[in-house]
Amino acid sequence: MALTQKHLEVLVKSPSLGAITYQSHAIIHELARIKRPKYPEQACQIRDVLWSLTDYIRDELTEMYDPGNPLGVNRDPEFQRTYALGELLRKIFSYLQHLKASVADQSPAAIQHALSSLIKVHFPNHGKKNPLCLICPQWRYNLEYMPLDGHLMNDISVGVLDPTGKFGTDDTLELLDRLWRRFQNKQQVNDARKLPQHLGILRFPALDLHDTLLFPLLAHELGHFIDFSFSPYLHTVLHRDINFSDSEIHAILEQYGETNASFEILEQQRKWLADLTAVFLRESIADLLAVRVMGIGFFISQAEFLKTLFPWPGLRVETTGYPGIGGRLSAIYDHLFSECPQDIHQFLQQNAGTIPVDNLLGYFGEWEKRLKKTASQQPTNCNEALAHLVANAVSKKRRSLLKTLKKIVPDSKCASLSDTFFERIRLLDNRRPPRLVGDSPESFAEIMSAAWAYQIIYGEEREIAKTSKRRFSEYTKTCKLVLAAI
Repeated sequence: MALTQKHLEVLVKSPSLGAITYQSHAIIHELARIKRPKYPEQACQIRDVLWSLTDYIRDELTEMYDPGNPLGVNRDPEFQRTYALGELLRKIFSYLQHLKASVADQSPAAIQHALSSLIKVHFPNHGKKNPLCLICPQWRYNLEYMPLDGHLMNDISVGVLDPTGKFGTDDTLELLDRLWRRFQNKQQVNDARKLPQHLGILRFPALDLHDTLLFPLLAHELGHFIDFSFSPYLHTVLHRDINFSDSEIHAILEQYGETNASFEILEQQRKWLADLTAVFLRESIADLLAVRVMGIGFFISQAEFLKTLFPWPGLRVETTGYPGIGGRLSAIYDHLFSECPQDIHQFLQQNAGTIPVDNLLGYFGEWEKRLKKTASQQPTNCNEALAHLVANAVSKKRRSLLKTLKKIVPDSKCASLSDTFFERIRLLDNRRPPRLVGDSPESFAEIMSAAWAYQIIYGEEREIAKTSKRRFSEYTKTCKLVLAAI
């Protein structure tokens, strides 16, 4: 049948409901391709969260179709809901990139399993929130935490999804839960899984996919995952008691030639300092949680990683809010060797047996000397000087910060070394995976600490003795042996 003039007019002027409905079908088709065993269980569970939302949107779009007006819509004359649902679908689709990147050949299953086990051990209220954390690579050279649940909460409008109030709630999380149950009923799922209430994506640089010794760095992102599980976020709670006086800000502005700062300038600087404080606290919390969870493996991997990225020693607080490399490693080192329960030096000296730990003790000794004698880079401009106020303010709250973190990871759950630590080093020395009978994913911290201890005690010397190409092969073999043990 030929289209009428009215149909052609609508076709030109109106958004295509059919096209947006097709997009919902396309997304469901892509979601259905994410399945076990090619993808980890965590990816499949996050898939179901996105699928339950997309399935409902598809059904709503289908109902909006008016057979009497094939190119128009029913109950949406201004197309506002059509636009909004289309935008939400495209955001859902953008999250699929992380799920697809978690495929086994891009994201080792062993590290996903190990991190998931750490979540069970260290995540507050694990049973109540049913947290899900997915690990995947990214092309940008950085590690990042993405609060997927927070993104979804910002993306979703109850008024758009349920304009008539048929679900009887104006709470976004409750609406998601009802869509989750609706989807389970449609799929005839009988396991009665709860809606995961805390979803996170931990991203690591794809360039380091095979560098197993850097895997402890993911514990920092796990620290963010724990921080963001609190409501309000943990770093925002600790931030509340940190303020900056007019006199502090005035003094620095005057030092750099701003003698008559207006009220507006002071407020602008105070807001900027508040933003920096939030970042600094967030990073400090993640670092300290990571070292409590992973022990010496985290300190060494963080130190070796950061050395390749930043000049020494950096500012106490960079103008981005991130701690400079010197101050950052000092805080991690001090906490590891002075505030965590195990006396690592004593343990190594008294229990090493035939393992020559002098290189490892010397490595820590050199770091201690460097961290003690190296002052942070001095500010060279007004913004850098203002940023130093953040470090001073946070240092005054350190006791309160540590008290809070010890409630999350108490001393009894802190990573520590046992006699099996040395046995793992011996296994690597004999070019065997550092795996022992009775190991579980909870052994991850000690395996990684032993891996770095081996590398410092034996690995470096072995690599130096080889040609350039064989050095790479030697280190690669170490990484593969460690991966086999996780």
